This record gives sequence, C-alpha cells and structure tokens, in this order.
Amino acid sequence: MKKIIYAGIIACTIGSLFIGCRKDDDNKEGNSEASIVGVWHPLKQAVLSGKNGNVIDEETYSDCEKQSTFEFTSAGKVKQKTYVSVGGTCELDDESTVDYTFDKGKMELTMDGATFKLLSLTSSEFSAVFSEVPDQDGDGIVDLYVQFYAK
Repeated sequence: MKKIIYAGIIACTIGSLFIGCRKDDDNKEGNSEASIVGVWHPLKQAVLSGKNGNVIDEETYSDCEKQSTFEFTSAGKVKQKTYVSVGGTCELDDESTVDYTFDKGKMELTMDGATFKLLSLTSSEFSAVFSEVPDQDGDGIVDLYVQFYAK
C-alpha cells in the first residue's frame, strides 16, 4: 500500500486530460465550498479509460489502508501517514511532510515537485489522476490511473 499511495504522490505529471462525471452541483470545478485543506483518507484506486472515463479496473483499499491520511494544511504542507497490514496487524509504515500548492482554477495539485490533475473536488471527496497507464481496454488510447479520497 505504501508503494501504491506514495507512488501516486510522486508519479509522473499528466498533461491537461480532464474527464469526469458530475452528479450534482457539489461536484463542479471551483466549487467555492470545496477545499483541499483538511485530512483525507484513500478510498480506492482505479484505471479509467482515456477515451470515455469508464472504469476498467478498480480496487478498494482495506480498512487498514484507509487509516492512511494526507493532511493538507493552509500553510502549504501535506503530512502523509501510510498504514499497512503486517501479519494481520495494522501498522504505521511511513510518515512524511512535503510542500504543496493547489491551483483551484486549473484543478492542479503540485506536491514535492510533481503536478496532478484533479478530476473532482467536493467538500467531502476528491479524485486525482496520478499517472497514465498503457492501454488496458484495447481501444488504442492511453488510460488513466486515478486515486479517490474522502474526508
């Protein structure tokens, strides 16, 4: 899990691909109430079609992995704690603090020098593209590795 989450944090920058579905007004980009500041927990990771955003593959994190946190402060720091299951016991595996910036207009999060495109940001959830992956669904278009978080 540490490798998955941390790899997502330092993964390669993705261009300006922007996909997503909006269920209601709370999911709009730039929602004035939505803020990256706060404590976020990983929910799941997915591979989405680069063509239409459909879910190709999805993995929900374990209850232990969901204890991991990313605390974005108003001072431009993100404090990460990663938990993993070792022999059936949930243990703290890694802690770190790095600088971040968030451009709400562009929906871009930059952490430790890497920039990630947010697909959605609400007051309680966000999803971000952490990398492109080779074509998984055979349509000839590069697909997207996305992580989903909740407050």
